[in-house]
Amino acid sequence: MLAYERQRFARHLCISAFFLLLLAVSWAQLEEEGNESSTSDERLGKVAVVGSGIGGASSSYFLRRLVGSEVEVHVFEAEGRVGGRCKALKHTVSNGKEKLFEVGASIIFDKNHYSRKISRELGLNHSRSRGRSFGLWDGRRLVFQSLHLPWNQTNPSPFLTSLGLMARYGRSLILLKSLVKKTLDSFLKIYDKQEAGESFETAEELWSALGLFHLTQETLGEELRLHGLSDKLLRELVGAVNRVNYNQNNSLNALAGMVSLCPLVAGSVFAIQEGNAALPEAMIRSSADFLNLKTRITRVTINSTSSDRRYVLWSGDKEVGGFDALVLATPLELATIEFFRIRPDGEEELKLDDLSNIDFRTTHSTFVHGTLNASRLTGVEKSLWMSRMVRGRGRVPDSIYATEDSQDFFTSISHYGHEIYKIFSPRRLMKAEIDQLFTVYKVLEEKEWKAYPHFHPPETLQSFRPIADERIYYVNAIEKAVSAVEVSAIGGRNVALMLCRDVFPSKCPKQRDPREEL
Repeated sequence: MLAYERQRFARHLCISAFFLLLLAVSWAQLEEEGNESSTSDERLGKVAVVGSGIGGASSSYFLRRLVGSEVEVHVFEAEGRVGGRCKALKHTVSNGKEKLFEVGASIIFDKNHYSRKISRELGLNHSRSRGRSFGLWDGRRLVFQSLHLPWNQTNPSPFLTSLGLMARYGRSLILLKSLVKKTLDSFLKIYDKQEAGESFETAEELWSALGLFHLTQETLGEELRLHGLSDKLLRELVGAVNRVNYNQNNSLNALAGMVSLCPLVAGSVFAIQEGNAALPEAMIRSSADFLNLKTRITRVTINSTSSDRRYVLWSGDKEVGGFDALVLATPLELATIEFFRIRPDGEEELKLDDLSNIDFRTTHSTFVHGTLNASRLTGVEKSLWMSRMVRGRGRVPDSIYATEDSQDFFTSISHYGHEIYKIFSPRRLMKAEIDQLFTVYKVLEEKEWKAYPHFHPPETLQSFRPIADERIYYVNAIEKAVSAVEVSAIGGRNVALMLCRDVFPSKCPKQRDPREEL
């Protein structure tokens, strides 16, 4: 009997312990749910980035560094690759190795702080190209070309080339360098401002804060002539640089023109060995939670009746998600995205009127493997200083740039070794035109793309917030004044600062009051 009572007591003890354990677990779960309920405002913010070029990638990169793990970033890209307008051709050269050739610009200015610093930080490699020779082509002859020392026919002499430029352009060249350096010094102030947490609602505010807005309201030709530069310099050297960089003449706005001239007169350049597209790839890889390729966003609905995930994105008929904020990092003039606002009484389509008058320049890149017809491109102006100092006349410079006066069908021809040439032109080249330039050749690839806005001052600049009072941000608003890799990165950081201030105010650095600087 005593043994039976002991067994009964043991059973009751086990049952009691089980229920106590169950009660403890239930209480812990209830307490956890209560904690989640009390911190519901601290849930992950969900942000969509439309576009995977430099602008979208830098938005994602800087937002992650501002907010940390409290944001969930989704990147959407219409194409099957990351990079946007950063594209490269891969080609197996004569030594059997695969080499990259940039479809667009292949070099980066050394004072481009974000491009240089971030690419290094993310493990990309920089290379300094050997000294490349260049020539200025007016459609009939080379009006100038790099100069070589008699004992070095491979690399041009920077010293002799500088003497040659001074002999041709005189005091105007000194004035040009001074003006470009002054513009560059003002431009570089943006890095300190963004590091201090400053952001700007409009592109006009941004350029005004740097003292550069006035340059968007006049042509480059007007600005340079105002300071006494010669027509010869404008037509030849300045005109050639702007034609190759922007496929436009000196009627483009002065800010775009000055930025275009910076690498020529105010510093050195480098290339990313892995290709320019590797930079946005690395930024997105280090910062985004989800990358959605082949997902073209066609519609955005704004739910005015809800503050939770109010921005819903659609790809065709498929809803791809709701978000707390939206970053648009693709030219809206080309993207054909529709915007609708959902109200209790129905749906309203939103028109973004300030985008209607902006067009983009079409650029053509033609890659050719072949032998250049040197006789077509080596006519040299017979001036005394050139005939005495140019050694080995008849050789073709590594790069030939068409001046503003040139009526030829190309804007530049560049040799990249291994008998590979890249030709920029404002339209697709005909076979007869390529026949003129090469004796034997094979066309490797032809690329056509909308490279940059058509600059036409006075510029009407856009807002980084295309719909008032909404958490929708437009990176590409910055490029109506000037379009470049580094400028897109600056736009991306500006948008990240705006978004951080709106959605994650506790994480965002306090913005400095501009009046404190007065």
